[in-house]
Order: sequence, then structure tokens, then C-alpha cells
Amino acid sequence: MKLFFASLMLLAFNSYAYDAFELRNSPLTDLTSFVSKETGKTIIVSQEASTTQVTADIPNINKDDLIILLEQIAKSNNLVVLNNNDLIRVESDRSQMITVGALESVVYTFTHIQSTKVAPLFSQSIKTPDTDKKFMEKINDVKFQLPSVSILPNSNSLLVITSPEVHNQLSSLRKALDTSIRQVLIEAVIMESDAGDGSSVGVDLSSALKTNGFTLTSNLLGALNSVTTLPGATAMHSSNGDIRAVINAMSKVKNTKILSTPTLLVMDREQGAISVGQNVPFLVAQDTTDGGRTTTRIERKNVGISLSVVPHILEDGKVILKINQESSSVTDSTVAADIITNQRSIQTTVSVTNGQTIVLGGLISEENRTSTNGVPALQDIPFLGNLFKTHTENSVQRELTIMLKTVIF
Repeated sequence: MKLFFASLMLLAFNSYAYDAFELRNSPLTDLTSFVSKETGKTIIVSQEASTTQVTADIPNINKDDLIILLEQIAKSNNLVVLNNNDLIRVESDRSQMITVGALESVVYTFTHIQSTKVAPLFSQSIKTPDTDKKFMEKINDVKFQLPSVSILPNSNSLLVITSPEVHNQLSSLRKALDTSIRQVLIEAVIMESDAGDGSSVGVDLSSALKTNGFTLTSNLLGALNSVTTLPGATAMHSSNGDIRAVINAMSKVKNTKILSTPTLLVMDREQGAISVGQNVPFLVAQDTTDGGRTTTRIERKNVGISLSVVPHILEDGKVILKINQESSSVTDSTVAADIITNQRSIQTTVSVTNGQTIVLGGLISEENRTSTNGVPALQDIPFLGNLFKTHTENSVQRELTIMLKTVIF
């Protein structure tokens, strides 16, 4: 039942036939019966209007103003008074009413897309903001079954309750969304070589690529020969290039190490990621309590090789690749109190055609190496061995190179 409050202050006229009184949560029919008795007019109340409860102060006013009083109270309760001479009718104001049509429940099952991903779109489609606002203002404590979307995860479906007209729109929307999603096979090679050997590495890599079915579309050898001017990406195209054969060939090159060869099959516009390494504890803070007790807080982080790729297939057969590659390692340095790591990363977005391979390079790190040369046996003599051996320290630059081959399925 609706409960509305009205407090009316009206001026009294010359003749009064009753005392002022109050209505508190009283049926509207109590008021209409009183007005009918005092004015001598017949008042008919519709069934919908008769359920309305009113709370009002009825002042001592002229009988002729009781009709105006009734109209004001009716208006505050979304009712209308139709005055036809001696016959008055009180009913619901149709202009203020909200028509709620029949709602239907339909289950939409998806084959190629996750229901959780389209649920927000379906929820937005069944919303009518203006109507929702009216519902909140008008219905108060009256409960209606409103349009809704429920996720059925076990069957990859959505249970939608809405009007038949909206269901027609949602059926078309489901057909447009639930289409086969293409996938991208990404073969990657992450290798590291001495930067000083860039020329020989470039020759060997170029030879390995050409031998195994790859055609260079830019100067890979020239790129690898120059550390300081190495471009962000070098492209190669092949419809049947054997990247595994390239891996085997490059693993035999001096001072070149294959760090990782991940293969990812990723759905269009989804993220594929791989991580290989260790979970290393890092010192975050050291606190000393009032009692002299030391508390150490550590945080574990992954150290090693990680690759993250998000492909986006275009209509013309090209693929937009969002690439994030990171390589990190723990150093042997004793300068700091905690662990020190070397970190190299690439974040880029490139466009490649189906079957194309790209090379990303230019990530240089520097290592200090110590080597010992001496006379066998004699160099191991205690105290005197240092006379027969030499210690050499040198700085070596290491370059990280990433190859990515993309094939659309």
C-alpha cells in the first residue's frame, strides 16, 4: 500500500458546519465519504484509488472548498478528481502511471564467446534509465519483477528477463557476438650473445634464416652489426620458414646462448604469457621493536624470462602484436646489502602479416668477467702458484635478441 503525507493549510470561509480533524493512515474512502456527506455530492472511488492511505489535517473550512481539498490530497497521491456536476469520480492519474508489460525469461547460450564477457553488454541493452528512475520514485515499497541478466557459468549462458521487444534485439545481438574467434600461433626465440660478436652473429643468423625458408624484408645483418644504431624491429616473411631449424643453427654459434623458445597459441585480443625463472626473496624492510627484536620483511619477485603478447587480427590478414618481454637475472655484486638484479625489457606494438617473423634487439647489458690463465700444476702450488698464473678482468656486453613468428589459425 502506498503511504503519502499531505499537510494542508487553507483559509476558512464564513460558514463552518464541522470541527477540524485529522486523518492518520486512513483509507481514502474515509475522506471521500466525509466530503460526500458535507457537500451532498456523490463520489465514486475506483478500486485502484480505494487502496490509497492518506494522512492529512482537515481544517474547518467552507463546504464549497472541500472539493478543492479533496483534489489537492488526490493530486499528492497521483490520483485525479473528475468533477461532473453532482457526480465526482476519484481514480488513478493515468498520465503518472507506469505501464509494466509482460516480461519473458529466455536463456541465451554461447558457443564461441564467454558469457561473462557479454553479460555487461546485455545488461546495458535491457536498461531504460528514464523508466528506472520513475520506478524508484513511484513504486516505493511495491515489488515488481524488473528486467535482469543472470550468468549461468556452467552452461556458458545468460538468463535474461525482459520484454519480448527487447528479446528480439538481444537475439540479433547474440548472433553478431557469438562468432568463431580466430587464434594466433606465436613461436618465439629469445637468445643472448656477446655484443662484440655482433658481426658474426648477424652473419650466422642471416644464413640460418635464409637456409630455413625465410626471406628478409629489411637488412637484418646491417642491423645486428651496429649495436648503437640497432633498430627496434627487423622483419622477415615466410609462409613455411622452419624456426626450429633456426634455433638449432643458432645454438651452435660461438658466444650465443638460446635462453628460451616459448610457443603460444592465443585467441584474438586475448593475452598470452609465459614466465621461466626463479621466485627470489627481496629484502623490503627491517624493523627493530622496542624490545630490541629485529623483524625482517621480504617480498618475492620473479627473476628470469617472461613474454607477454596480445594479438589483434585485422581483416586484411595483418596482426597487431602488443609485446612485453622482460629478462632479469641476479648479479654477483656485493656492493649492496641486498640482492641486485639486471633487467632488460621491451614493450612495443607492431604490425605484422600472417607468417611474418620479426626480430627485436638492442637490449645490452654489461658483465664483469674474471679469467685465470696459468701453467698447469704449478699454478696450484700454495703461495707460489700466483707466480705461474695471471688474472684478467674484463667487461663484456651481452645483447638480447627476440624473434617472433606469427601464424593465424
